[in-house]
Amino acid sequence: MASSLTLVAALALQPANAPGSDFTFPFAPFDAVTRMEARPGGEVSCEVIVAGRSVSLRDRDECGFLAGTGAADALRRMGVGAQLTQFLEIALGDGAEHRRDAPPGEELVIDSEASVSVSPDGRIADCRLTKNLALRALDGLRAGPPLCTYRSRRAHVFAPASGEAEPRRARIRSLVYLRPATP
Repeated sequence: MASSLTLVAALALQPANAPGSDFTFPFAPFDAVTRMEARPGGEVSCEVIVAGRSVSLRDRDECGFLAGTGAADALRRMGVGAQLTQFLEIALGDGAEHRRDAPPGEELVIDSEASVSVSPDGRIADCRLTKNLALRALDGLRAGPPLCTYRSRRAHVFAPASGEAEPRRARIRSLVYLRPATP
């Protein structure tokens, strides 16, 4: 899929190379992976990969596309070696349903999806959460990530459409998997 970032990242965090609030993201299909793991001493590692490239989206305990979900606290409670992996996808239009098998040794714990309308100038005109399933409660982890709650933080999230007067539609899907701590 083409390189881009998601609505959540665009509004909540800026990549290291983003030139401040003037930065907009291309309106293109993409997927991204955020991986967090509990380490000794209460540390939590953070890895974010967009279109096969590592990006820096970390601020203290906040990590990429899991920012604001309580993931770091939840991992600390689970113990060293516990890992959360989030797959975030954006499909243009109604988009085909994405099917993703759980990574080996991990179970699906959160499945969220939102339908987004983007105005021709790149503003989020509408965001409707269509699915938000917490399949397993994890102490400290809030259901989400909040796919629609950040839409008002920035005026222009995506690059303006070239020559289009109609709003553009997209579907954002977030799948969060857990690998428990190893004894």
